[in-house]
Order: sequence, then structure tokens, then C-alpha cells
Amino acid sequence: MPKKWITLFLISGCFFFITAGDLFLPKPFNTYSRNTRNMLNQKILALFPDQNPERPSKEREKEVNEFLKRASPNNAK
Repeated sequence: MPKKWITLFLISGCFFFITAGDLFLPKPFNTYSRNTRNMLNQKILALFPDQNPERPSKEREKEVNEFLKRASPNNAK
């Protein structure tokens, strides 16, 4: 039974440290809390791909245009 309480206390403490530690903790710890939260946010956002990827490179665009010119019915012989 005590192991469950200790585990619950540690998980709760970590959760509050990450979510709101920068609001009530003293100076060095509130900075650690903010940095930890920012790092976790970056890691979680990195798991999901960007919905609007940048334009393809010019070289790739040039290759696609050349392919389309070759495949167009106007160039058929």
C-alpha cells in the first residue's frame, strides 16, 4: 500500500512541476519547470508532421515540369 501512495505522489508531483511549477516555485526551480515544459512540447510536436510543407525545391519542380512536357499528348509522334 505505501508503494502505491509514493508512486501516486511522485507522478502528481512531476505533473504539477511540469504544468505549473514556474508559477509558484522559487527562482532556480521555476526556470527548470518552464524549460522542461518547453522541451516536452517540442518533442511532442516533433512527432507530428507539418501540415503545410514548404514548396518543393526548384530542381524537383523542374524535373516534374520536364516529365509533364514529355507526357503531354501534344508531343506524341
